[in-house]
This record gives sequence, C-alpha cells and structure tokens, in this order.
Amino acid sequence: MGQYRSPPTSPCSHRPSLSTINEEPFGPPVTPPDRSSSFESTSSDGRSDYTTVPLLLSYDEKSGLPYSSLRHRRRKERLYKEDGGDGTSAVWRIVKALAFLALSACISSFFFLGTLYIPFLAGEPSSEFLSADDWIYAPLLVQESTNASVLDRPKGYNPLAPSKKLEYDFNLHIEFVRSTISTGETSSIIFHCRHNDISLCPYSYRVLLAGPKIHSPPHAKTTVLDDRRVQVEMGGVRDPGWYQLYAWPEFERCERFEKEDAEKPYHKLAVSSTPMMIQVTGPAPVDDYRACSPRDDLTHGRWISKAFIDADHHSSSSPFYSWIQSHSRPSSSSDSTYSTAEYIWTPYDCKPQHRDMNDWLEAVKPETLLIVGDEKARNLFCATLGAGEKECSLEAVSEPASDITFARTRSDGSFSTINFHFNPLGDAARLSNYISSALLSPASHILFVAPTVLLGDNADPSMYAIKMRKALDVFADLAKEAKIAVATSFGVVQNQDCSDKAETHRQTLEPANAALLELVRGYPNVEPLNIYSLQNDRPDAVRSPAGHAARPEEGVLEHTLVDIVMESWRQLAA
Repeated sequence: MGQYRSPPTSPCSHRPSLSTINEEPFGPPVTPPDRSSSFESTSSDGRSDYTTVPLLLSYDEKSGLPYSSLRHRRRKERLYKEDGGDGTSAVWRIVKALAFLALSACISSFFFLGTLYIPFLAGEPSSEFLSADDWIYAPLLVQESTNASVLDRPKGYNPLAPSKKLEYDFNLHIEFVRSTISTGETSSIIFHCRHNDISLCPYSYRVLLAGPKIHSPPHAKTTVLDDRRVQVEMGGVRDPGWYQLYAWPEFERCERFEKEDAEKPYHKLAVSSTPMMIQVTGPAPVDDYRACSPRDDLTHGRWISKAFIDADHHSSSSPFYSWIQSHSRPSSSSDSTYSTAEYIWTPYDCKPQHRDMNDWLEAVKPETLLIVGDEKARNLFCATLGAGEKECSLEAVSEPASDITFARTRSDGSFSTINFHFNPLGDAARLSNYISSALLSPASHILFVAPTVLLGDNADPSMYAIKMRKALDVFADLAKEAKIAVATSFGVVQNQDCSDKAETHRQTLEPANAALLELVRGYPNVEPLNIYSLQNDRPDAVRSPAGHAARPEEGVLEHTLVDIVMESWRQLAA
C-alpha cells in the first residue's frame, strides 16, 4: 500500500491519439514522449533490468487486430521517419537506412552474445533468454478477447442478475454519449427521463462499463441537470478496447417498487438501448510486474479481464506468468470459485499474487488474527478465512450474527487463532471488552471493516468520523503491538438489495468513507484501505442474500480485500 504513486508513462505510447472523433477532445493531445529507455536500468552485475511492461497490446485502428512485435517495431520506425517531402535526397535516405541496419545488427549481436534474464514476480531470475523487444512490445492485454468462451454472453445478458434477462424502462433514454473516447479522457453521459409521473425519474444512475476492464463511476460523478436530466461523468478509461455500457436507475426510495401493488420494479429495469458499444482508443498504461514492497499502494489499480490477457503471457517465459497463474489455478479450498472469476484486481505499482487462506497463514504467520465489523465483515470472513467452518455454513449465516473463533495449525507446528467479532455499531465499550477478555492471546493482526448503520441516524460525515474515532482509540490503546488495517465500508447495489435506509445509498456512503480515511491517517500505526472504490466498480460481484448463487463473480471482492491486507502485512514482516 504505502504512498500513492502514479503509474509510469507507457513506453509504447510513441504514437498520436487513435481517437477517430471529429470534435475537439476534452483532454490534452497525445504526443510522442522521448524515445530514451526510461524503462531500462542496469543492475549491479551490469545486465539490463526491465522493470515495467505495458499492459495493453497496441493495435491497428483500421483492422482492429493486435500488432505483432515485428509490426509494432516497424510502425514505430514509420512514426519517427522523416517526411519524404522535406527535400532529403534518396541517396541520403539509403545511407541512413544502411546505418540503421548496421546499428541494429550490432545491438542484436550484443544481446545474443550476452546473457539477459528477466526478473519474475518473486524476484527470481528467469532460466530462459529473452531479448528486450520480447516484453517491451508484448503488453498484458489485447483489444480482442483471447478466450471467447468467457465472454460468450446470451442476448439480453444481465451482469447484475445473470439468471434473468435484462428488462427495460423505455421511458429512460441516453440523450448524449460519445461512441469513441480517448484513453485518459473525461467524457459524460446524459440521461433523460420521459415519464409523465416525475416521481419515476431517478436522481442518479448506476453506469457499468465492461470490456478489457470493468468500471462503474462513483455517485460523486453525478450531476442533476433538472427534474428529468442527469449527467454522469466517466473518468478517463486508461485501457483501450471495446466496452459494453450498461445503466440502471437509482432512486431515493425504491421499496415502493417491491410492494405487491407496485406497477413495475422500476429500480431493476435497465435504461433503454443498453448495453451499447463504446470504443476507447489510445495508448495503453504500463504496469510493474515486480513483487510488491511496503511503499506500493495496492488499492491503486483496476479490474482487468482475464479473457483479454495476451496469450504470450500464459507462457512460463513471461514475467507476468506467475502472477496470472495465481489468479487462474483452482484454490486448495474446495468451496472457492475465485479461479473462475473473469475480472481480477490489478494494481499498477506491482503484482501481488492471490493465495488461499492456508498459504496466507504460512506467509504472514499471525498468532492471533481478528476481523471486526458488521454483516458485510462476516461475509468477508466466511468467504475467505472461515470457508468450510461450521460457523460459516449457510445455516449459521442465516442466524443472527455472533462471534466466531477457530484455530489452524501451520506447517511449522505452531498455530494461528482466527477470530471474528460482530460489532455492527462500532461500539467502543463492547470492542474493548472483547479485545481484553475474549481473545486467547493479544491480537497480532487486526482488520476493522467500518460499519455503516450509524449513518442511518445521522448521515453527517463528520459525526460518523467522531463515532469511529472511539473504536480506533480502543485499537490504539489495547493493541499497540498489532498490525492494524481499517477498511472503508462496502456499498450495496439497489438493483439487487433495495433499501430506503440512508446508509445503503452511495450518496451517503462516499462522503462518510472519505471522512473515515482522513481520520485513519491520523493514526500512524493504522493502515487505511479505500475498499469502497474497488467494490463500487463491481456491482456484479457484491455478496447478497438474494439470489447470490446466480452471480458467478460473487466473492471476488472478499478474496481481493484479503489479498491486499495480507500482502501488506507480509511486506511489513519481511
């Protein structure tokens, strides 16, 4: 986690903007950066060390097909080639071409005579020889899916409820949207409500982009233009490719649509004419494929589709191979379906591997691990650390939540006690009593998932932070030696779990979570985790009692949070 660090500029962005629109772009023009090897460094033994690799493969705007390494290099040569109409003689051009070929031959000889190893995620050298171009021009994602079966969706596919077809409210329309945008460019969607009954016009919309990455703009990007028109701003989508744009309404009061005499479940009806195709063009971002360090912000990244990963990276010679395999091979936990998830969380700064609970216990070696929170925290606990325990069975989960404790033996013969403390109000007195008397030994690792029910009484973010401060003070006083992480609360998806309670609405949660993060930063030994931003992008993966078995992506959020927290603790212990 550590401090925020922006990802490096793509070394493959030596080209003009690929946008095909005929209007002025909102963002700055894309200009070729300096051609120096900003991504190359020299190790202590004199060998070249390549630490960053672009994630997305460059592609031909006309054909839509990815460039091969050779074609990409030739395209770069053409881009920087001098204009033939500047008066340069043909002889001089031939001389320059021969000089270029001679220089290329020398460079190639150098690499073939030398020994070049590509570092892998774990920091180990590769046993195979790779030339520099193999990975500089072989990014992680491609524009076209390499696994069509993963994206073989039937007509009318509903990502929020895969067992049901999309149904529409034909009085909700998209008034304005650009069909082509550039990477990093901010654009907007304007929705128009044509209902005669103005109460059926929503105050907000849930937008979902699904393609090489999956993304949903936060509620803060919503602007109410008038009683019928709402604008949603889409921040810069950095991964080029084709995306499907979905949209659903969000109402301040939705429970009225679930009554028996309700005309229609308007909160579950999609905006007409969706999904529609949106093309994002431009250079791809660059990711580090190295192992993580304490300075890395593991919550700064995006969800990418495994279906768009370049087939080259499924080879053991790829620096991404070990990381990809950890997210793709089945877990040893029999009830885990994480390996089948289409989208995986991908930090820009590094590539943390996914591990199951037993592997994390071996890596972190917690003596006493404690998770504190409400029902959402229990869902996280039971989906990951408590998977297979009787306290996390369907029968137990359906009962009123309670505290859970069990032990696991590690390979060295020592054991870890795993604890969940149900505290839906963030009650400081109750928390203090549990930490002081209920634990078998002092907590060594604590994850606190902030509850949201307090927002129902007072949605003021500052008041919410004051209430949370009391719980944080308990951790600071009674768990001075523990490694502590505080996560923002998960949101809900109105289309799946309708509620008129203020604490379930994104417009309430987002400012409250921002206030919580600011508060946590005042505790030097507590790590803040903005998990809400990860969850907001995945309305298709939120755990819910209603029809959860129909969502194949459910549970991926919980596994991702545990991976982020455990990787952070592993780095602190290293």
